[in-house]
Amino acid sequence: MKQADADAAAVEADLHTATARMEDIEQGEQAAQILRRAAAASAPLDLAASGHALGGGLNRLLYARHFLVTLKAKARVASGETVVITGAGGGVGIHAVQLAKAAGAQVVAVTGSPQKEGAIRAAGADHVVVARGGDFSPQVREVSGQQGVQVALEIVGAETFPWTLRCLEPGGRLVFVGNVTGKPVELKPAVVILKDLEISGATNTTRQELEEVIALVAEGRVRPQVAAAFPLEQLPEALERLQRDRPLGRLVVRPNGGVLARAA
Repeated sequence: MKQADADAAAVEADLHTATARMEDIEQGEQAAQILRRAAAASAPLDLAASGHALGGGLNRLLYARHFLVTLKAKARVASGETVVITGAGGGVGIHAVQLAKAAGAQVVAVTGSPQKEGAIRAAGADHVVVARGGDFSPQVREVSGQQGVQVALEIVGAETFPWTLRCLEPGGRLVFVGNVTGKPVELKPAVVILKDLEISGATNTTRQELEEVIALVAEGRVRPQVAAAFPLEQLPEALERLQRDRPLGRLVVRPNGGVLARAA
């Protein structure tokens, strides 16, 4: 492997590790150390070409390229199909909405936050279902047709899975990309068998797909949703706000140098 590719892989691995550790505010300093190493590495991605929004949204791009491979390889979304996305008001979901629209899909976005409805529509959702717990599948079926949707992206996980499964039409595809609470998921095999459903998970992808997402951002077809940016020294404050406010989009921690700051 060329040194440039090795550096890029090391940056990506460090950023993934940092993201995981940020879930626990007590790990803030460890995450900061990882981000410093990532910022000091040399990754030959042309981030500067797309300006501040692209550089500041690098972490969002890592999630976005994850959804690109999810939509292409796992969900096999075709233009004109309908996709339901849970957790659409979160940092992951709001970018999934944009990528699904870029793929030519009709998007039904599910959120538990009424105050985020306008922003989700602005991101490209054709329909927004506000659901604070309970079965939201009747609302999804009402706006998408009584047969249901072809594809479901399950971001929330155990809390919404039973209702997301009900949203699918016979032969539908559900892709797990998250499980917020970590609780077990209850599944009745008979439902999957009788409706001929397909359930899968999605994790990694390739550098080429990351570059495809960077191109989508550069073209203005996908816009990183950044709620606020913090210098690296304020990482604990950023984590506290993330847990307290559940902001639309993501918070960005920007090192003072290195790959994330060079595009600013």
